[in-house]
Formats: sequence, structure tokens, C-alpha cells
Amino acid sequence: MNEFMELSEEVLSRALNLRFRMKGTSMFPTLQDDDIIIIKKFDISNIHNGDIIFFRPPFHEGVTHRVIRKVDVKGRQAFITKGDFCPFFDGYVYPEHILGRVVAIERKGKSINLDKKTTMLKAAFYTRIICFQVGVYSVLRGLRNRIYKLLGVLLRLSQRLKIYDFFITLFADTKPITYRLASHDDAPLLAQLYSAYYWPARTRLLIRYLQQYLKDVSRNQGYCFLSQKGNRVIGSVAVQNFSSDELIQSGWTVCSPFVNWRYRGMGIENKLVELAKQKAKEQGAVEIKMAQFDKTHLTFS
Repeated sequence: MNEFMELSEEVLSRALNLRFRMKGTSMFPTLQDDDIIIIKKFDISNIHNGDIIFFRPPFHEGVTHRVIRKVDVKGRQAFITKGDFCPFFDGYVYPEHILGRVVAIERKGKSINLDKKTTMLKAAFYTRIICFQVGVYSVLRGLRNRIYKLLGVLLRLSQRLKIYDFFITLFADTKPITYRLASHDDAPLLAQLYSAYYWPARTRLLIRYLQQYLKDVSRNQGYCFLSQKGNRVIGSVAVQNFSSDELIQSGWTVCSPFVNWRYRGMGIENKLVELAKQKAKEQGAVEIKMAQFDKTHLTFS
């Protein structure tokens, strides 16, 4: 356990309020980078869906995420939590992991009281939206994967035909694919890559999130690689050296490999991952993990 967590547990065990500055984007936009949050110890029986809690899961340090629902796991009470901007749920959070609840946020000199009835109603409503969103996301992604699989079979069959080479020569984009390191200014280009998965009205929010994401990558001694065709970004991947106080496992980790569906199957993702691994090795990495999604949960290999 690091010094921050030892101090946090000590403060909360004395029934004092814990106050610290947020880092990270998993709860964006509810909690933003550099927000100051106030955490208070409370009775576990008073946890409600929508509450934002501060907890310490096994093998990880402090996490501040939203309670989605209560569950029973082999006769034990547990909670499902999730970051507002994360596409996946956390693992089960048990009462002994929970340290406190976020009761207020300070942002740009203003204080937001999370115990107000209107704020609590918004949180409860938002939680229902999150559950619906994740459910729809899982169903649509499964449907999308089946469609891609079918299209892949049709593509492989068509590649056996002589006329296939003729059409490729006729319609193929002749611009070369280039690879480079991303900078903070590339957030709008990255937003174009991901925007197909977001409502257009959220594009500005997505750009703000990606700007913060690129800052976080840099803060974790990390790098983000882009693949481009002309002025268009068609793929990206990040490699970061996570410390022990992050939700994700510590050490060098390749995460978020993504390629526009039109260009998948061309070896672009493999090239991006190889560049990321090579960069990590240059920085002294001995072991490099790959973060992947198993349905809506994060796994490592």
C-alpha cells in the first residue's frame, strides 16, 4: 500500500473528511482532472445506486467510481461499479473494500454538493442510463462482430476471383499509410477516428476527453502511436508505464489498439502494437502486457 492510501485510510478511520485532487478521466465528465473531491466515511447499508464511492480493490490502490447496482455473490453482498466514461464494469466491490463516499466536488472555485436531492435524483437517473447504455453496447457489439465475420468470409471468397484484383486496382486508395507518435494537438484527429461510436453532439466532449487522455498517457511515461492515410487518422494504440496507484495493473501495458473498420485485416493493428512494444523496450521494459476487453470487462495477457 502506498503512502497516500495509508494516509487516506487513517483520515477516514477517524471519521474525518478526506480531501484530495482528482487525476484521470474514468469518471469524466462528472469528475474532471484537477477537481478536488471531498470523501466522507459512511454506513455501508446506506449505499444507493448512483453514489460515487472511494474504494480499494484487491491488488490495486484507490479507485473513485459510481455504484451501478447491488448484487449477491454466493451469499455475500457486493456492488457493481463503473467509471462514467469507461465502457466496462469494475470487478465486484465488497463492503470491506469501501473506504468512503464522495459528498462534494470543488471545481474552479465552485462547490457541488452531491447530497442535494436534485443531485441524487440526477445520479439515480444517470445510473439507469449507464446500465441501458452498457447493455445496448454489448448487444450491438455482438451484432457488429457477427456482421464483420460474415463480411470477412465474403471478402476471403471474393479474393479468390481474378476480377477482385481489377477492382482493387481501380478503387483502392493509393495514399501510403504512415505511422507516427501522437501529440496533444492530435485530439481532433483522434476524435474523427472514434466519432462513429458517439452521437455527433458529443464530439466536443470527445475531443476534450481525448486531450486529457493524451495528457494522461504522457503523465504515465507513455506514448500514443497513430496510423494515417493522408490527413486522416485510421488507427491508434497507446503504451503506458502504469504505477501501482492506478486501477489498471502496474507496469508497461499496451492498451486501446483501434483501427477504422475499413482498414482492418491489413496488418495495421499489428504494426501499431509492434511500434508500441518497441518503444516500451527502448524505455527499459522487461515485461509488456496487453489490455483487452472480454465482453465489458478488462483482461490482461
